[in-house]
Amino acid sequence: MNGGTSGNCIIKKSRNHIQKTYKKSGHKSFMNELYIYLLAKQKNLSYIPELLSYNVEKRILKIKNVGKSLSELYKGEKKKEELIPKIIKEYNKLVKLGFYHNDLRYKNVIYNEEQNKYYLIDFEYTSTKFTDKDHDHIIKPLKRSNRSKKKKKK
Repeated sequence: MNGGTSGNCIIKKSRNHIQKTYKKSGHKSFMNELYIYLLAKQKNLSYIPELLSYNVEKRILKIKNVGKSLSELYKGEKKKEELIPKIIKEYNKLVKLGFYHNDLRYKNVIYNEEQNKYYLIDFEYTSTKFTDKDHDHIIKPLKRSNRSKKKKKK
């Protein structure tokens, strides 16, 4: 599990947790991500890894390590494209809460093989407004699917 950019935070990974320490320049990103993890904790959202601890003054997040990113698991393979419906299922749960991830990429989707479960991570750009550039082309199939559903209803 990774997340964050080298420009705004330092990531330390262990078997059980991920620690993200944000630089001063990454304060806004830290607060944004912290908000989503606290919301997940409050609402018991199972598709977001558990926030183990945080320190606002030092801008540190400690998050449970729940698996490997799809980028790590399927480097360069087409197979990850077959997972888009499963990713979208988790993504839509966030959208129903009124938030857009805005950085939905294979590196920000974690798969836990033991639990056969997907998680979303890296919420630095999450917002109530959709601004995702869809670099990995995950959202485009969702938009096509939604359009065809609307046409069928008419």
